[in-house]
Amino acid sequence: MDIFSALSTSENSGIPKHNLFISLFTPCPMPHCDMCGSDRSLTPVLIEGTTLQVCQTCSRFGKVLPQQKHPTTTSTAIQQARQHADAEMNKTLVDDFAHLIKQAREQRGLQQKDLALAVKEKESVIQHMESGRMHPSLDLARKLEKFLHITLIQLYVPPVKLTSSQDSTLTIGDLVNIRKRS
Repeated sequence: MDIFSALSTSENSGIPKHNLFISLFTPCPMPHCDMCGSDRSLTPVLIEGTTLQVCQTCSRFGKVLPQQKHPTTTSTAIQQARQHADAEMNKTLVDDFAHLIKQAREQRGLQQKDLALAVKEKESVIQHMESGRMHPSLDLARKLEKFLHITLIQLYVPPVKLTSSQDSTLTIGDLVNIRKRS
């Protein structure tokens, strides 16, 4: 039901339009019965071919379905997908990718359109990558690595933070701390 049909039906039901508008657009912090709106405990019930979350009173209008148990552990596939995503997050392009791509292409005697055809990309994408205006996605970088036999993806290692006790230079924060002490 869209808002216009809801507003037109509210005229016939005796509900003031402004109350209906508020009830349509006010988020509900607690789940309510899909039929009567009460905030009692809800159970899934099949009513006229639709599964609704209803209270005990309204459950008599349909067939009560068994409660779905929420899985406490994730499946193996989800865990593997998360591990893969975490591994992808630690990969980055080498700094001189544009030079490497262009040099490898020229060494093989290929034109930009030939390389684009081989990796199934547009010629303009190859042009933009070689000029450094565009960074290839990790998938495209893998295709280029495989076709050109070069290394474009490296493992990202975050820099080690030095604390002020390990570093001999003073920072603005060190100066603030010194000033507060005196």
